[in-house]
Amino acid sequence: MTTDEHSPESNEQTQRQLEMQKILIGIASHYINIPLEMVNEAIDHSLKEIGEFIPADRVYVFEYDLAENTAKNTFEWCSMGTEPQIEHLQQLSLDNVPQWLDAHKQGEVFEIEDVSALPNDGPGGVRAILEPQGIKSLMTVPMGQAGDFFGCVGFDTVHACYTFTDREKKLLRLFSNMLLNIQLRKRDDVEKRAYLQQIQQQNEKMREYTFNISHRLRLHTSNLEGLLELLGSDNPMLNDQPAFAMMRKTSKALDDCLRETNTIINS
Repeated sequence: MTTDEHSPESNEQTQRQLEMQKILIGIASHYINIPLEMVNEAIDHSLKEIGEFIPADRVYVFEYDLAENTAKNTFEWCSMGTEPQIEHLQQLSLDNVPQWLDAHKQGEVFEIEDVSALPNDGPGGVRAILEPQGIKSLMTVPMGQAGDFFGCVGFDTVHACYTFTDREKKLLRLFSNMLLNIQLRKRDDVEKRAYLQQIQQQNEKMREYTFNISHRLRLHTSNLEGLLELLGSDNPMLNDQPAFAMMRKTSKALDDCLRETNTIINS
């Protein structure tokens, strides 16, 4: 027997599919050119939207620091009555979740349908981390690609175990990809700011160097003009010599040039 296309179950599935498509389109269009200063607010909104659609009890983002081998919870949305955990999930050692991390490094989803069915893997193991948070089921999707591995996006259920569908994995993967693009943009922005700061510092050093050189040269040209003036006063006949007149004219032109250079430097 097949499900009638007009049955309540079929209509509900169709409605769910339309709702997910709306969310996917909204996320894709919203994040594509979003200003970086608006990202945090947008992420909070998306976590709430995703959590209410699934429904999940927590939806969150973790960022990894592979150099320090740690993870921290940077964003979290919780359903009504679900206790937030973000304050307790900072600077977590990745050594405690090797299966989780290995799956993400391979670009795979890490999911647990029933936390209580996990083996007791010690005080620092996955089960020991998840059970105190009341987590019954969990799914996380890596946020990264080859050479760019930043963290993960995931959601938990705390009121009942849950079997995650391909539709929900697709939704979380799209959101993860959007956050990856944001992370890449943030990194590019940091690199650009650092580069511009370096250029500005170099320009300032060059400005100071040029100003000092110009200042020192002006001292010499002033001395030269003073000597030529003194020579012309002590030996009036020199003033009638073309070569001497040319020397005074050249000295004056050099001083004017250096004066203009200082004006440009200080403008």
